[in-house]
Amino acid sequence: MIKRTELQGQVNLALIGHPYVTDGGSITLTSGIIKEAFIPEGTSSALVNGAIESFVASAAFEIGSGIRINAVSPNTLAGSWDAYAPSFRGFIPVGDAPVFAAYEKSVFGIMTGQTFKVW
Repeated sequence: MIKRTELQGQVNLALIGHPYVTDGGSITLTSGIIKEAFIPEGTSSALVNGAIESFVASAAFEIGSGIRINAVSPNTLAGSWDAYAPSFRGFIPVGDAPVFAAYEKSVFGIMTGQTFKVW
């Protein structure tokens, strides 16, 4: 089953919310490593992550008002590793600091239409 709510929620947030973002502001969505590094039973997550990243790349051309839109694509976080480790064998979890830095780059940087990978 496709995770429609995860995809629709983020896309709708950008579509409905962008008129309320000040000129020069930013919107940041979240995808994930599963788009490129597949796991068992992760097909729907891979599809959602790919769709989010494609949406961000395309929406950057249309959003207007100097608003930037990006995505952050983290690996599983170290803090939640115990819960996800069985599905992510061979992956190295990431700490909070590099993920936080990617969100900062997205929110305060100058790039748009990008996906900041934290793997």
